[in-house]
Amino acid sequence: MNVCLLHKEIHNSLKIEMSKDNEFNRIIGKFGRYFNLLRHEVIYIFATLFSLYLLLCPSALLISRIVTTSLPIYYFYCNIREKKPYESKRLLIYWPFYAFLHQVDYFIFYIESAIPCYVFLKTIFLIYLSSKWSRGSIKMYKTYIKPLSSPDNNSLTSEKLPLKRTTSIQGDN
Repeated sequence: MNVCLLHKEIHNSLKIEMSKDNEFNRIIGKFGRYFNLLRHEVIYIFATLFSLYLLLCPSALLISRIVTTSLPIYYFYCNIREKKPYESKRLLIYWPFYAFLHQVDYFIFYIESAIPCYVFLKTIFLIYLSSKWSRGSIKMYKTYIKPLSSPDNNSLTSEKLPLKRTTSIQGDN
């Protein structure tokens, strides 16, 4: 898929999500009416300001961590309330990626000296993973982790260990 089609697909899915009637869209609509903008234009402006903040401000790491933990927790809460097991699975797959990048953050001073926009890129990547639009965590799991853990590719999981009975059931003497 070329880049232009991908942009168009993202733009169209954003417009569809913004047309749904929920509290978030009503708040965005109020901002839009005040500034005479459409809802998706308000989102684009917010995303631009958020990106600039992550690129330029000293507390970007804190804001990044707040966003990348609160957004999936909010999605998880909504999915439990609406009883969507597939979406909950998607979010459960997100957390190992988050934990790995959180461990990498120990070396943030070295990373930022080599890659000045590291916090911005990490935040965008984690939002991609947690987003229900992109289903990024499912794609990453199917593309990179599942092939590594399949029985055909991994000798540790391909060995069939015999199951031993460790407990006896009453009346089984």
